Parts: sequence; structure tokens; C-alpha cells
Amino acid sequence: CKDPKVAPHFHLPFQSGSDRILSLMNRHYTRDKYLERAMKIRRELPDFSMTTDVICGFPGETDEDFAMTLDVAKQVRFDMIFTFLYSPRPGTRAAEMEGQIPHEEKVRRFNLLNELQNTIAAENNMSLIGTSQRVLCDSRLGTVCTGRNGQNKIVSFSSPDAVPGGMYDIKIESAGPYTLGGSVL
Repeated sequence: CKDPKVAPHFHLPFQSGSDRILSLMNRHYTRDKYLERAMKIRRELPDFSMTTDVICGFPGETDEDFAMTLDVAKQVRFDMIFTFLYSPRPGTRAAEMEGQIPHEEKVRRFNLLNELQNTIAAENNMSLIGTSQRVLCDSRLGTVCTGRNGQNKIVSFSSPDAVPGGMYDIKIESAGPYTLGGSVL
């Protein structure tokens, strides 16, 4: 998509990679349908970033269910995953379900997913080293500025003149799982 009014970013929550858990969550899509959409975006818009939401430890989630969630993350290669531990909400159907997952297990799954995601995000961001990115500066402390590119990725750069609200072309020189670093062109 070359329309300058369209940000090259999709947020496409999938919550779980297991059809059984998606059904328990009352989601009206399947793992295969989700993967079909996500992979179509990856094929047709390869320069777009993709983020998602995942819930770890929904009642009844087995190790096999969670393995399917990890598999979706591996296939789609998200730029970022917003990961949440399931927490019961009084009065909801899920709060009364059997198979509540112990907190320690939810944390273990959360950590496994985030370890995988950190590796994928770092690899995705490394591919941007050497590119020029248009960045909207949103903060400055001394000469250190941060902002976001069109893919909604955080970019830090040094500039004595940049002001929040300004747009800057930044040459990307470094990358980690959650941030890019560079210099004003």
C-alpha cells in the first residue's frame, strides 16, 4: 500500500492459537482463519508491521493449547505481542470455569512467549538497519529524542534541533527487540 494516509501497521489480536480455547473465549474465528488472514497480510504487504494480543493461562488451557499459541507466533513473526496473564473477572463465565491455571504456570507461559517474541522482534528490527525511516518525534531530553516510525516502532536518535511533533528522516543504525536507533539524515 503506497497511500501516505495509511500507516504500514496492523494490530490483529489472536488471543490463543488453540481453537478449543478460542471457543471457550467466545471468539468467532479459528486458528486457521486467523493464520490465513495474517499470512495474506505478510505476503501482500511485506513492509507492514504486525502486532497482536495474547492471553496466557485462560481456564482449561493445556500445554498443547499453549504450544499452538507459540506456533502461531513463530509462523506470523509479529513485531510485538502484547501479552497478558488471564485474570478472572467476577461475574464472568470464565471466572467460574473449571481448570483455572495456577499463577506460576501462567507466568511460566508468559515468559516463554516473551522469550520467543524478543528473538523474533530483534530479528525483524535488524532487517531495518541501513534503511531510512520517517519518524514523528514525540519526546526529547537534552539531545536524545524518541519517536515512532510508520510501523509504530520506537526510534531513538540524537539531535540538538529536533522538536516533539516534528517529522525527521532517520538512518537506522542499531536495533533491539523493542527499539531502533539512528541518526538524523
